[in-house]
Amino acid sequence: MWQAADQADGLWMENLINHIKSQHPEYATEGDPQQTSMASYLVTNPGHKIGRSAMNVHGWIEWVCQGLKPFCFVEDPLTQKYTNFGSMTRPTLLKYMDLLTKEVEKTISKNLPNQFSLAIDGWSKGSTHFVGVSVAYTEPTEKGYSSVLLSFSPMVDEKSFTAQDHYEHLTYVLSVYKKTFENVVAITGDNVATNKRIADRCGVKFVGCASHRLNLSVSVYLERLGPLGLGLGPPIRVFTPKK
Repeated sequence: MWQAADQADGLWMENLINHIKSQHPEYATEGDPQQTSMASYLVTNPGHKIGRSAMNVHGWIEWVCQGLKPFCFVEDPLTQKYTNFGSMTRPTLLKYMDLLTKEVEKTISKNLPNQFSLAIDGWSKGSTHFVGVSVAYTEPTEKGYSSVLLSFSPMVDEKSFTAQDHYEHLTYVLSVYKKTFENVVAITGDNVATNKRIADRCGVKFVGCASHRLNLSVSVYLERLGPLGLGLGPPIRVFTPKK
């Protein structure tokens, strides 16, 4: 029995060493400042080295996110068979995606100015309602401004979409980046009553969507033409927003 246990321990250790050698080749020099193995690193800029294991994680995250793949994609036998990346598991992928998200949030938080405009928009997929939150601010560049997506996620309570619910959602999103509504100079969104009430609740100005206003104006114009104006059928019924 003891002999079998010793053999099992030896096999486990051998598998561990083989895994480290194949998936983490930088282990041999990463902790030793006196040694440098170019085979273990990719050099992107002078003096800046990226370990191959980090490139492996980056490759998987990019593939899943850009390719709109499910998280379990990394464990699919066919994926593992035909990829040149090192092995990856779903828990490990989610771990590093969470760490990457926190680093991105830190960078955005650091670069956000003290004043900016907030843009909100909703989108539904099946029974799930998503809310996109982005900011825009001026900066001395050729374009003159920058825009950054802060979040794109469902509401906390997916059955309630009142102005108060949106207010609480926006408050949380801003808090992630260490900001409050005191930093928001205006809110941009579709010209619907809920968005106007959200702006009132937040105590900031509301800037209606110019594209939406144009669409409403065209609808009013087509209605005035009558059913035979442009051969477009019966007039379109529209609801003109209050000024």
